[in-house]
Amino acid sequence: MKFYITADIEGSSYPIDHKHRILCLGSCFADNMGKKMSDFKFDISINPLGIVYNPESIKVLTERISFSKLIQAQELQSCQDFYCHLDFHGQFNQLSKPDTVQAINSAIDETVAFSAKGLDYVIITLGTAFAYYHMEEERIVNNCHKLPSNNFNRILLETDRIYNNLQRTIQLFQQQQPDVRFIITVSPIRHLRDGWVQNSRSKAHLLTAAHQLAESEEDVEYFPAYEIMMDELRDYRFYATDLIHPSEEAINYIWDRFRKSYFSENTNELLRKLDQINKDLNHRPFLQESESYQKLLKSTWKKMDELSTSHAYLNFEKEREIIKSFRKS
Repeated sequence: MKFYITADIEGSSYPIDHKHRILCLGSCFADNMGKKMSDFKFDISINPLGIVYNPESIKVLTERISFSKLIQAQELQSCQDFYCHLDFHGQFNQLSKPDTVQAINSAIDETVAFSAKGLDYVIITLGTAFAYYHMEEERIVNNCHKLPSNNFNRILLETDRIYNNLQRTIQLFQQQQPDVRFIITVSPIRHLRDGWVQNSRSKAHLLTAAHQLAESEEDVEYFPAYEIMMDELRDYRFYATDLIHPSEEAINYIWDRFRKSYFSENTNELLRKLDQINKDLNHRPFLQESESYQKLLKSTWKKMDELSTSHAYLNFEKEREIIKSFRKS
């Protein structure tokens, strides 16, 4: 007997492999998927300018990447004990203006440098169609940084506006690299603070715009992360304790559907070998000095040597340092 429906997802005509360079932008779900790719040695930059929730702010940050547009001190806001920028995540907030400017501009420079080396894929994950309009600056912002609510108006971005923002984002990347491809996803994380009905409206706007884009742009594909969570994993056991974010099991399941759709069999075979190395390194014995554990370390080192020989672009420096730290002196 079958107790759930599995969505049919077509395999991509442009499979991703480890020789591709990837930029991942968007909501915190982009971090989840990006970290999986990073763990498996893909050349990826994950939200280097911080988490971005709405599509208009994704476009704004893409403009900064495309034009190497650094911030100025006068753009900052005083946010309680810190200085912040309304286009950037709180991870960049510092106690002084110069430190905040340096933190943000360093991230911009690093992202520009990463992109300049060539991008093969940009993965964009849309979080919400709700955005906050800063009345003094007369524009949409990415992050309110807990500033007084009367500084902002919350608005629901219409489908046409979302589509235009995404199209502009794509055009900006293609002006630098015409062959770059895009994967659009809608985050399965529900923004219930917006309200139950409002969250559904928000996701509907994002889904409509994303599908319109994938249908109109040859270089854009849509991956149904939202639909997998809502329809295949439609049980609260697949959620974290807050009942909003996907559990680790759900993230792994969606990742599994993604890799089967976007990776070739050769790449998936390589992932299986890398996964075994990761499991070996995550194993923590009762006695580190035991002969069996030391044999495991030697065996894992040998596996990395073999993969380094057959796949010269893989870098195991971090893993080798971990093994050195556990080896007998």
